[in-house]
Amino acid sequence: MGREYRKLLASFERMLPLKHPSNLSREPIATKLLAMTEGTIGELATLLKTAAISAVRTGAERIDASVLAALAWEPPSARHTPSLGHV
Repeated sequence: MGREYRKLLASFERMLPLKHPSNLSREPIATKLLAMTEGTIGELATLLKTAAISAVRTGAERIDASVLAALAWEPPSARHTPSLGHV
């Protein structure tokens, strides 16, 4: 996990409308986010939006391990449907 990835997480965090800091660029949450999104920026944006909504609704007002664990989130590879083959 590189410096640029951590800077990206910090940028996302600045845009989130949460009352408390989530410290997304710090371990272990940065690693957890990377695993959940498989390194895809679009997935990261969607995950953080979903997590922020959940954090507001639950009153946590921060994205942490418990907020991420409560999401019904599957990484992109788990959502891939195999082709039916040639017909």
